[in-house]
Amino acid sequence: MRIRTYVGLLKQAFRKPVVNPIAIEIANIRIRRTITIDTINIAQQHYREQTLGDPQGATKYCDYAYWMRTNIIRAARLRLHKASKLKILDLGCGAGYFVAVCRYLGHEALGADLPPDEMNLLDATVYPILTAALGRGEMILPLKISRFTKLDIVGEFDLITAFMICFNSHPTPDVWGVSEWEFFLDDVRRHLRPEGRLFLQLNHDSKCYPHLHYYSPEQLKMFSRFGVVDRDEILIRK
Repeated sequence: MRIRTYVGLLKQAFRKPVVNPIAIEIANIRIRRTITIDTINIAQQHYREQTLGDPQGATKYCDYAYWMRTNIIRAARLRLHKASKLKILDLGCGAGYFVAVCRYLGHEALGADLPPDEMNLLDATVYPILTAALGRGEMILPLKISRFTKLDIVGEFDLITAFMICFNSHPTPDVWGVSEWEFFLDDVRRHLRPEGRLFLQLNHDSKCYPHLHYYSPEQLKMFSRFGVVDRDEILIRK
């Protein structure tokens, strides 16, 4: 991992609450022993050109070092290493790194992402390779999230997460407005247990939102009614 990239991860780690970088590395080493790292390394080499051509595609998740540390930090900042066993759902889970970290920490975790027939051919090929290598293939639910459509999920969860949300069509002009977000938030909260949490991390989109970067003033006002907003992060409690 390049030094500059790693420094960026450490900056994430020291956003409140503080996370010990040594603990991050210990967790990384222990999780690494439970997965098929050789498969991920081979995939990273094989798809290097595709990643350079499309940095936002599924092949970016072949960079195990970056994405595992990123998701260890995410889990630690949510205090999951301090929590008793939780039932967790990660929306838009990608390759399933966050699910792998949650499972390592003793939680019951599932991921959800687009069904293969909704992906392009490359993404539909890469995701199964990575989820299998992480040992989480059967824990990823097929789920398409659409505007004004209720989530097709069963059960209630202590924590629902959605990192780097892209189901609202970033960076195209077809982004969700206040009405779409209100519908989604009202719907997803139905799947939270009492005292459950919903944690969202929004995409940076300075073209669509030149002043606030993550949302319009109207959307910020709406998000603030539901929960606590801290830059790109939104925490909502039931």
